[in-house]
Amino acid sequence: MMFTGTLIEDLIATVERVELRTQAEAREMAEVEPWFASGEENPRCDSKLLGVA
Repeated sequence: MMFTGTLIEDLIATVERVELRTQAEAREMAEVEPWFASGEENPRCDSKLLGVA
């Protein structure tokens, strides 16, 4: 196996890709989160059915 001397650059690029993906997933989750049911909002709902859609 031949090393090209770009290990650190490759690691940094990998971390940057993961950070961007994580940020995108967090934004997407923030958009979807209001749609999730919560037992605190409606105490009359059946807790066994929370999250079922």
